[in-house]
Parts: sequence; C-alpha cells; structure tokens
Amino acid sequence: MFDKKLKGFADPDSILTGVETRSSSPVKIVRDENFVSNIKGIYPCGEGAGYAGGIMSASVDGIKCAISILKS
Repeated sequence: MFDKKLKGFADPDSILTGVETRSSSPVKIVRDENFVSNIKGIYPCGEGAGYAGGIMSASVDGIKCAISILKS
C-alpha cells in the first residue's frame, strides 16, 4: 500500500528499508543491558526510542540492537 503513495518504496531490489521522521522522541523507552524493553522481544532503538541524536547514531544503535538479537 505504501508503494502506491511513494513509488519505489517496495522496490524488489531493496535489502533494507528504513523510515525517517523529522522529529525526535521526547521520551526514552527503557531497555536493559541486552537492549530489550520490559516487553520480551521488543528492542527499542534509534532516535524514536530516545537512544540517538541523529541518523548516524541511530544507525549505530540499530546495529547494536541487531547484534544483541543475533546473540539471543
């Protein structure tokens, strides 16, 4: 459905699609040392979760969360 509004969003050659907004989070979703929130299986990361201040730090935080998921 989103591809109909934004042509190319669901391109078959895409490996990863990320959404970026123009705002940051006024709150921080608490997570433990393994990057997991109080809801098992939920890994809050990046700017929207309150763990980054820009696109680069959000990317790095996302990589850290992905590594944590792979380890679990």
